[in-house]
Amino acid sequence: MMRRRSGETIAERQQRLIDEFLLIDEWADRYLHLSEVARSLPPLPATFRADYYRVPECPSNTFLAGERKNGVLFLHAASDTPILAGILALVVELYCGEPPAEILRHPPVILDRIGLTKNLSPHRRVALLRIHERLVALASDVDGTRRLAS
Repeated sequence: MMRRRSGETIAERQQRLIDEFLLIDEWADRYLHLSEVARSLPPLPATFRADYYRVPECPSNTFLAGERKNGVLFLHAASDTPILAGILALVVELYCGEPPAEILRHPPVILDRIGLTKNLSPHRRVALLRIHERLVALASDVDGTRRLAS
């Protein structure tokens, strides 16, 4: 299961996670692993279970919120669907606690490299796109005047 390693950069973390998924040969097993990864998401605080934080066009209750503290972005996420929760767990693992500029510098290439984007249903692909757009919006709030972006 995923564990953030001290001093690991986003690029190193992403490569480690790619390598972990590529050890699994069959896509169905990768899908199962992604569902298992979803369990690593911490519970979403009730404050973030509001429509404001809901990711649009997702086929389930999917939330992604962020808070800036001391120049880094902390992410909070949840989804009722194991696959989307797994995607969110990867996003949180990669980017939570990182400076916004670093987040923007390192797009989530893991999603293509493990074959996720081409193996999702059209609805889940749209959800994936919206999750990525939300992440970029959260990281792009350069002045930090919006506590959370939608």
